[in-house]
Amino acid sequence: MAPTRATEYQDGGAEVARPHGGARPTGRPGGQARLAITVTHNDVEFALRLLKRQLQKSGLLRELRRRRQYEKPSERRRRRMREGIRNTRKRERLAHS
Repeated sequence: MAPTRATEYQDGGAEVARPHGGARPTGRPGGQARLAITVTHNDVEFALRLLKRQLQKSGLLRELRRRRQYEKPSERRRRRMREGIRNTRKRERLAHS
């Protein structure tokens, strides 16, 4: 029987080992890219709109709202099932267009 491996982060977040052989991009723990917006010509309102759009596309705000409370495993299974059904319907709708 193989020894179990634990997730360890060394050298500024570079990934060393993950259980179950899952592959994530190396760099930051969690595999999430850093969101960055450059403000040009002191146009802060425009930069804020770009940041909000990037947050929406990345799903970070949805993830933060979801993690505010503990989610029971049964609720997690139901949510994932609903998301899968919704994604399947969306794929079918887009394929027939």
